[in-house]
Amino acid sequence: MNLMMQWTNELEGLLASDAYGTDIKINAAVAQLLVMINVWFHNNSFVPNDIMPELVRETMDYIEIHLNQDITLRKLAEVFYMNSTYISRQFKKHTGLTIRSYILGRRIERAKFHLSEGMSITDACFQSGFSDYANFIRSFTKMVGISPGRYIKQRRDAMEALPK
Repeated sequence: MNLMMQWTNELEGLLASDAYGTDIKINAAVAQLLVMINVWFHNNSFVPNDIMPELVRETMDYIEIHLNQDITLRKLAEVFYMNSTYISRQFKKHTGLTIRSYILGRRIERAKFHLSEGMSITDACFQSGFSDYANFIRSFTKMVGISPGRYIKQRRDAMEALPK
């Protein structure tokens, strides 16, 4: 640790200098620090803890698997044998999103994927878990900033602009 502090202090001094060759010395000091950090991590069995609680991870996994189905808080409560309010609060606390907004975001991402793969707007709508076409168009446009039709056109135009 003392050696690392020495190199850090050396680097600070070099950064304040405008002497000839300082740029090369700075690169060498940074490289030395990176090697020392890498060696430290290699010699220590550092395993980061998963900061996402199991309930939130399992909820996300469930949503991903059942994205094209109707997902309600009541259904989540039944699946996880927990109070729906508790599930909802834990999800919001750890992700910053409501379950509803998370589901909507995942569905829009899936729809974008389907549209990019050439699927029709109607098929992408229902394959992404939307049960109402008008709601899909409205939600997609609000979240993406353009309608699904324009999204397809922009993707097609971008592909055509690529060199062949």
